[in-house]
Amino acid sequence: MKWLKFLLLFLLLAIGHTLWGKHIIGGEITYECLGIVDNGRKVHYKITTIIYRDCYGRGAPFDRIFNFGLYYWDDTLQQWQYMKVLGINDVPLKTVEFLPINDNPCMIVPSNLCVERGIYEFEIVLPIRNTSYMIAFQRCCRNNTITNILNPGEQGAAYTVEITAEAQRTCNNSPVFREYPPVVICNETMLVYNHAAIDKEGDQLVYEFCAPLHAGGQRNANGGPCPYVPSNPVCDCVVPYPDLCKPPFRPVPFKEPHYTPTMPMGGNPVIRIDPTTGLIRGRPQATGQYVVGVCVKEYRNGVLLSSIRRDFQFNVVNCQPTVVAAVVGDSTIKEKHVFIKSCGSTEVEIFNESFDRQYINKVKWVFDFPDGPVQYTSWDVKVTFPDTGLYRGKLILNEGLECSDSLSLEIGVYGEVKADYDYVFDTCEIGPVQFYDRSISEGGHIRRWHWTFGEFGESRVDNPQFSFDTAGTFAVALEVEDNRGCVHKVVDSVGWYPAPPIVIAEPDRYVGCAPSRIQFFNRSKPVNEEYLIEWDFGDGQRGEGLAPIHQYDRPGMYSVGLRITSPYGCVAEAFFEDWIRIENGPTALYTYSPEKVTSQQTEVEFFNQSENSISWQWIVDSTEVYYTRDLVYDFRDTGVHQVMLVAFHENGCTDTFIQYIDVIPLDKLLMPNVFTPNGDGVNDFFYGVGYFDAIRDFRLEIWDRWGSRVFATDNPEEGWDGTYQESGQPVPTGVYLYKVTYRTTRGKVRHKKGYVTLLR
Repeated sequence: MKWLKFLLLFLLLAIGHTLWGKHIIGGEITYECLGIVDNGRKVHYKITTIIYRDCYGRGAPFDRIFNFGLYYWDDTLQQWQYMKVLGINDVPLKTVEFLPINDNPCMIVPSNLCVERGIYEFEIVLPIRNTSYMIAFQRCCRNNTITNILNPGEQGAAYTVEITAEAQRTCNNSPVFREYPPVVICNETMLVYNHAAIDKEGDQLVYEFCAPLHAGGQRNANGGPCPYVPSNPVCDCVVPYPDLCKPPFRPVPFKEPHYTPTMPMGGNPVIRIDPTTGLIRGRPQATGQYVVGVCVKEYRNGVLLSSIRRDFQFNVVNCQPTVVAAVVGDSTIKEKHVFIKSCGSTEVEIFNESFDRQYINKVKWVFDFPDGPVQYTSWDVKVTFPDTGLYRGKLILNEGLECSDSLSLEIGVYGEVKADYDYVFDTCEIGPVQFYDRSISEGGHIRRWHWTFGEFGESRVDNPQFSFDTAGTFAVALEVEDNRGCVHKVVDSVGWYPAPPIVIAEPDRYVGCAPSRIQFFNRSKPVNEEYLIEWDFGDGQRGEGLAPIHQYDRPGMYSVGLRITSPYGCVAEAFFEDWIRIENGPTALYTYSPEKVTSQQTEVEFFNQSENSISWQWIVDSTEVYYTRDLVYDFRDTGVHQVMLVAFHENGCTDTFIQYIDVIPLDKLLMPNVFTPNGDGVNDFFYGVGYFDAIRDFRLEIWDRWGSRVFATDNPEEGWDGTYQESGQPVPTGVYLYKVTYRTTRGKVRHKKGYVTLLR
């Protein structure tokens, strides 16, 4: 039946445990003595086990029940022996709660961290012995992202507490840790954490960093059975059997030499624990996840009463501070030390750019004046310093509060620097402009110049020469900087308008036919619209401007004069003799027949009446071109048509004559007054005759003497055959009323009324 016992034990473990999960990040076991019982032969304890897990990494949840191990020290065999006690092989999970990730209001930390705390409790009555008891919790596996140990995903955890013989005899209580260490600590930030424990009896506690313990493995990590072989115990299962896998448990392997059990995180200064106070201090210098073990030994009168062990995981991350002091400055001398410069004014306004403002409750500015410090409490500050010089100050945020920050200030108050310049040049001759720096610096000297000459160029010397490409008034800027770094800029207008050395002009043509419009262009440089440009066209007329147009009405030879006066009064002029030749031109003219052109008479004869011409060009509706003296043209459409005649002189001059020919659509319509629908093929139908091309929206209606309509049609070519339209029966002989309406192609509406006599 022994195999059945082992099978039942395996089933209980399989039901009670989630076999896979790299999730454990810490734990501890403590005990409380509830009293001496059984006439002083036994002691009653409550055992509390706390396990911490990473709930963000989707590892296994807490085990719903757990099988604890109880061991006693055998002095004869010098080893720990398993002791079977009812009630500790199926301890249920009591509570589960989330721990706060960041209790530091001064830092903003990443949000992808999560820690749960699970608590197991049970009571046990133990015989008082002359040797120690040990209670152990064994479970695999640790978080596989731990930085400071080897193969962290394969390392399990063993949490133990030792109850010495003296602790049993005196009904001693173990120390209890006050709280769990912070889940997150900030890289490059000083860590100061009090890891002290509380002891109910006030015994002496000694603290040290120690190696976390390993237990378990991944043999049945995928949920298979864990072998139970008493003669050959298997201790590398996810949940080892406590009766087979006994203390001592080996320490987890650190990545030496950088990390050791007593220096688990490195740092500068190295992170250490005070053996008397339990205060952990140091500055971490690398992000990561670090497993740390803390052992606490309890002494009374120099005698060891108990030893408890906790290991936990520090998450070192790059944190963003919530309160940071910052100002608008000119430069940074070093970290948290800003230089601000004022040139030409002892009143300095400093703009506060500290963040995050929602966490800033108090602002304090302090400035060191010769007569003592001066303080302000406004967000921005405007300070009037007593004189020029170098002053020191400080910005302090949330002074006296936990989330605070400060910034050292150095304010240089200097005399004024003022940029200024003048210049000289020959106003009439083309040449460079000489610029002279006239800038001043009170208490300093100019060390940098930056000239900009409009959009034409720049210079970085003190007294430059510059040649402009074109005339005009240009914004010339000079920016100077003195040896204290004070900068000033001045912009002034420089007008450069020399007279052109050569007067150049050009007409758009030199030969024309009267009347001829000729445009003249001034090509002289540098000249623009600001110059006075006067033209003499040689025919008694004058003009002004860069490109005037002039019309010559009579043939002849004309000389042209040009005079250019700059805005400074400098003059340049030229005379162009017999420059323009104007000749007689042709006269284009034609007549046509017939004078009235209709849709019935579309052919028109055009008679050329032009003078002083040797060739001609006819253009109809801007598309058809003919090169004959006269023209006969047949218009294909009614409407208005353009007919152009271009006459050419032997010297190339032309003249143009245009007329518009209206081809009138005819719409004449005649209605008969009698018809004889007797079937003899003569006058059997009543309809109109005439010109239908121009007729639109036609309507013919016929009524008898009693007012009944006997016929209607919209087709001008459809006639009435003398029958009722509805029935097709012949109407009586007699007189009938007709009415005709239609619209012409040009929009006129025509109406006709009359009587027609029907005879058979």
